[in-house]
Amino acid sequence: MTDLKALIVEDDAPIAGMIKAVLSQVGLTKVTICGDGEQGVKMVELAATPFDLVICDWSMPNMDGMEFLQWFREKHPKTPF
Repeated sequence: MTDLKALIVEDDAPIAGMIKAVLSQVGLTKVTICGDGEQGVKMVELAATPFDLVICDWSMPNMDGMEFLQWFREKHPKTPF
């Protein structure tokens, strides 16, 4: 599991930190955190390799979780979200 890459899209930094800590406890160490969907889009587009898992908040500024999910599904329809 240490080779898996996870993306956390969460505007609440303490919650994002807790999610990252839980993922770390199960062996996921390659974790990227973004503060909203727009940042998530940039991270996905800039990633050298695709993310294996996305954990996303529903209510965020700029681009909410549903908008990000719709955008992400067009690019990566099989990635767990």
